[in-house]
Amino acid sequence: MTWDSNKTIIAVVLLLLLALSLWLPNALVKPVIGLGSAPRHEPDYYAENFTSTMMSAQGEPKYVLRGRKITHFPDDDTALLEQPQLTQYAPGTAPTHTTADRGKIYNHGKELLMLGNVRVTRGKDPAGPGGEISTQELHVILN
Repeated sequence: MTWDSNKTIIAVVLLLLLALSLWLPNALVKPVIGLGSAPRHEPDYYAENFTSTMMSAQGEPKYVLRGRKITHFPDDDTALLEQPQLTQYAPGTAPTHTTADRGKIYNHGKELLMLGNVRVTRGKDPAGPGGEISTQELHVILN
């Protein structure tokens, strides 16, 4: 081999190393979502066997929401519920108990959709005799 062919081989190897050094970082790093990209519908947290209590301004419970699991999605601020149990309280009346197979919280936590084998029960109180309702879907406004 001559001196010129050695220089050519060294130059080719250096060019290959340069190309590899430019390609390799991009190949190993996942692309970052750009500002114009829509966020992906992936949960940011979940909790199992949870209880959440909303209190009134007077310190009385307004409602208690329990469930087997809650999964929150930050892109649309919704939460999916497994086996939700909602107990609502109002002054002078018996608590209202609502259960379902699953549910969804949306509208910034102001609304709850109960789905599958929904059962609403309320005991007798001075306001009425109480009763029970069964349905497959129930929309609840949480205030």
